[in-house]
Amino acid sequence: TTTGSDRLMIVGVSLRNDDNEFVTSVTYGGTGLTFVGQVSNGDDARVELWSYLNPPVTTANVVVTFNEDVRRNAGFGVITFNGVDQASPFGPFQANTGRSTTANASIVSAAGETVLGVMAARQVDANPAVVGGIEQWTYKTQGGNNRSAGAGATFSGAPTVSMSWNLTDNRE
Repeated sequence: TTTGSDRLMIVGVSLRNDDNEFVTSVTYGGTGLTFVGQVSNGDDARVELWSYLNPPVTTANVVVTFNEDVRRNAGFGVITFNGVDQASPFGPFQANTGRSTTANASIVSAAGETVLGVMAARQVDANPAVVGGIEQWTYKTQGGNNRSAGAGATFSGAPTVSMSWNLTDNRE
């Protein structure tokens, strides 16, 4: 459901892309969203962001379509911001990859801005726990070798924003 004025919808997709799967489209109420950016850590984890500037005030389904059946796991979260500058709604896509017990990235922003971070990890035993931000969504799939996790969180803008999630295992 979207409400308010000067809206921006962001869909963050997290997946374990063992077969190099990727998103081919995201729709809201049948209207296509715009691809913002992606980052992959090989075929272990992938994050994609999609946006919809000023979506209609309504309740509708978000549908994520992939290039093929996802072999392992995928999940996504949706957030709609209000009061967004419609001429310049967001800055450049920034990303990081690695292997650690912490998923993190330091990005450039500014005071008064809101930063949305999205992460994906494989072989994680519990939901990622955001550090210094506000959790917007989190998921963790079943146990065993197919387990994976994803999360989205907002952080307060600053010249440098450190986005971080604690993980229970040191995987991508």
